[in-house]
Amino acid sequence: MNWKNLSNLLAAGVIGLGLAACGDDDDGGTNPIADAGPDQGNPDEGTSDGGPGATVSVTFMIDDSVNKTYTASDRLAWKGSFNYDGATNTLTRDPGWAGPYPLLHDDGTNGDQTANDGLWTVTVQVDRPATDALNFEYGAVRNAGGTDPLEGLDQGSEWIWNAPGGNGTFIVGPSDTAISPSGLTIEPFGTNDFRLTIDSAVVRTSDPEDDGEANWPSYDPASGMQVKSGAWGWSLVPVESNGDGTFTFTYGEDVVGKPAFKHSGPLPSGFSAQFVFVLGSEAGDPEYKAPGIGAVMDGITAEVKTGDGPWQRVPLVRAGQDNNTAVRTPGDAPDVDFVFATFQIDDSTNKTYTVEDRLAWKGSFQYDGATNVQNLNTGWA
Repeated sequence: MNWKNLSNLLAAGVIGLGLAACGDDDDGGTNPIADAGPDQGNPDEGTSDGGPGATVSVTFMIDDSVNKTYTASDRLAWKGSFNYDGATNTLTRDPGWAGPYPLLHDDGTNGDQTANDGLWTVTVQVDRPATDALNFEYGAVRNAGGTDPLEGLDQGSEWIWNAPGGNGTFIVGPSDTAISPSGLTIEPFGTNDFRLTIDSAVVRTSDPEDDGEANWPSYDPASGMQVKSGAWGWSLVPVESNGDGTFTFTYGEDVVGKPAFKHSGPLPSGFSAQFVFVLGSEAGDPEYKAPGIGAVMDGITAEVKTGDGPWQRVPLVRAGQDNNTAVRTPGDAPDVDFVFATFQIDDSTNKTYTVEDRLAWKGSFQYDGATNVQNLNTGWA
């Protein structure tokens, strides 16, 4: 994802959402917006697993108070770089995101304040570290696996995290007592629809690397076409053939109103729906993506409309850490969604550092001092 930073601002290029569903190309549903291991490059060296005794209360919330489409049967869960033990209500740091994960509640228990208000909440405990802070990364899923009333598993879950800036993060320090990491707000439904058409003749000749060789020369339109998107949780949806080698998908007809997609409604204004086509109708068929490039745009046209208005063709954009294709609905949202982040090193006691020591914030990004903007770079260059 394009991260931008003002005040050591991180930004998330174009957000891929789904009303209650988003992410990027989910890549199987395992920390889809995350690096495959959240601690790429330089892991959290020297972090401790926490000291004995004292714990820190951590509260996470998903706000579905407007649409109110979620119920307990949807098994909303807070997924991240931790394991959750429902018996002790504790989180333990796990860079592999193996789970289980804590389920969220809207019944007045487990940290939830008011039943049935659409504010899904969980409060858990983390052992307070004795010295070095614990760093966590997270997102959110629905349909978490298993049947435990407190714990959710990764199997079968759908990634719905769509906040700007990629995965959420929080830090548990030696002096913390209670933390509320940024939650997820399910955007109210809007009045916008989008339509995608893909031409298989162009797909067969597409050469995204510009190396003189087509990537999918043997693709046969008779094998079908599918599409997945953050607008409905990254599950695969068949795309209808027009009988002439082209395929057309209409969000308002193929997703909205279908029982399987009860959380997906007409899109709000200024919303970017990330999507990826899959060349075929079988599991394991190739995605329309190229290494080092991301989702391919060749042969794809996108249209949007508001309410009963006419369809209007719009340009495709790239979005997300995986460089997915995306279509933006009309509206006043900015071309880039900014997240402001401030990083601090506390030397207020010893006060041994000066400007000559050139303290720096090092991570999986590149910083441009002229614009005060950071862009994602997983190589820590």
